[in-house]
Amino acid sequence: MKYKIDHPREIVHEFTSIADSRKTYSLEQYLFKQREDGEVSKDGIIHLPNPLEIFSDESRFLVTIVDGASSTFCNANIPLADFYEIEEETRYAFDQILKCRHKGNSNTKDDPSSQVAYNVLIEFGKFKGKSPAQVLQENPDNLVQLKNSENWLADRIGQYKNNQKQYEAIKNAIELFEEGKLIGSPVLNGDIFSIYDSGFKSQVRQRGEDGRCPVYQIKIKCNTAKNYPISIEIQNFYTFCNGIIPDLKKMINHKEDTFNMDLKTWKKSVEAMRRTIHICEQMWGSYEWSRMEKYIDIYKNNTK
Repeated sequence: MKYKIDHPREIVHEFTSIADSRKTYSLEQYLFKQREDGEVSKDGIIHLPNPLEIFSDESRFLVTIVDGASSTFCNANIPLADFYEIEEETRYAFDQILKCRHKGNSNTKDDPSSQVAYNVLIEFGKFKGKSPAQVLQENPDNLVQLKNSENWLADRIGQYKNNQKQYEAIKNAIELFEEGKLIGSPVLNGDIFSIYDSGFKSQVRQRGEDGRCPVYQIKIKCNTAKNYPISIEIQNFYTFCNGIIPDLKKMINHKEDTFNMDLKTWKKSVEAMRRTIHICEQMWGSYEWSRMEKYIDIYKNNTK
């Protein structure tokens, strides 16, 4: 009997099915041991990478979203060096999601974030969709514009039913700000923030015959109020690159997709990446340690 593992590098595999749409999310590991070859400098010495860094710079995780309806896919790399930031941002995101879920069950009487400055959203102008507190947290220089909005609403309190509520929220935020009582990170209903943004990454080594390079971008976002709070957005396209900077005006074959997941699935993904890193550290660590000791012994003998 023959056996086959379809995706031996895969560490997480999930799918969603809504109406006629079926999407698959895959996370694969491409972790590699530190290189043992080096670069020759002008003095003729071969400079080797530090053994105890353990992983090579090419180590990464590959995220793929497959759209079953159109049979298309988008993928993007998460460099190993970026994982540690994602891990910390995820801890913060989970804390905010759980606070949002349990907010209604807690006693918020003395909680500053229960005040209208944090929980009423502005419905007009530049700050539409944000709470007055959030506007000031993002940039204290917004105070002048927020005061203008307060005055504008004061003259139009009775025109629309939500004007009074917005006016009180803005006034509350300004008072808290000027009294130094505006807290740094309140929990907002539907608060959206970034866990990770790779920016546009050009793969210049894969330049095609027409001179264009494949480019990708991956964003991981959190919306604390949603049942599927984590969203992964990936863009793929080809374009000309000035060094590693892509020319967005000349892109072709552009495609993008999003995969939304629950708390459990993203937690599983982060833990799978952490576990895989730990396995590799266990496997390669003792060898790299012995390589370090061997080099130190040789260096000592050569300098006697």
